[in-house]
Amino acid sequence: MSLPMIKILALSGAAFAAAPLAAIYVAPELFFDKEIPAATQANLPEPMIASPGTQELRREPLPVPSIKPKMTIVPPAMSGKFIVDAKIKEIAVSFVFDTGASVVALTFEDAARVGIRTDPDDFVTRIETANGTVMGAEVLLPEIRVGDIIIRNIPAMVMPKGAMKSSLLGRTFWGRLGTGFAFNKGNLVLKD
Repeated sequence: MSLPMIKILALSGAAFAAAPLAAIYVAPELFFDKEIPAATQANLPEPMIASPGTQELRREPLPVPSIKPKMTIVPPAMSGKFIVDAKIKEIAVSFVFDTGASVVALTFEDAARVGIRTDPDDFVTRIETANGTVMGAEVLLPEIRVGDIIIRNIPAMVMPKGAMKSSLLGRTFWGRLGTGFAFNKGNLVLKD
């Protein structure tokens, strides 16, 4: 069994000789021909650095990735539905959170408020709704912001005038949340 060759950079003789062997940090990249995954790097010990001309070793902290999840809690409305206050292009839009909707659906009026213009020729996609079949216009929303949560490049549908009373927050949004959504103590919890 052959052991990997360890590359050690030469420091000044005095500093290197004064450093105990256990305190020398050898980067794991020297053992492998491929990049070390970020998750593995986060669990590595902090490197010990010997400064040339000194006998002291100092610790250099490794960067710690931010893993704090973003979360928004939505209480139920009087109707029992969850009304999610969001922003599209910095314009407030209220959505009904809909686990049965496969796509974000905007009312014609909400789409016009956020600057999405549609022509009658754009309504070519057949959509099955609780009220029957309608033709929708496919659009790509640059982003939807809900509290601190931002989801970008969201496929959506603009519904024809009068087809819906409120916009729906469907799977093309909630399906892309990092840790999804949950119902806790009667509230909707969105987590990313």
